[in-house]
Amino acid sequence: MLWSATIRSTRLTAWSRPATSRPPAHSYRNALQRIDAPTLVVHGEANLQPVQASRVYAELIPGAQLSVLPSARHAPYHTHPEAVAQAVGPFLTAAEPGSEAP
Repeated sequence: MLWSATIRSTRLTAWSRPATSRPPAHSYRNALQRIDAPTLVVHGEANLQPVQASRVYAELIPGAQLSVLPSARHAPYHTHPEAVAQAVGPFLTAAEPGSEAP
């Protein structure tokens, strides 16, 4: 089965959908572009959803960062809590008021 993680015109088709299926009728592109909070996108490298989908999210969210956790799957906070803490901890510290962004 092929998986799709592409942007088609204004539609973000980054869900785990077969490439032959129709894209969703809605798009998150505009909503992601309006996020104005510090954002960290965490992706498990072994997730069935391709890492490209998370790259697209991080590119659409202004100033977002992407952290790809090696060998982690869909719920890395359960299977790789130390790796998640190493990614999230410095991000949260840098996002505190008075701290410089990473």
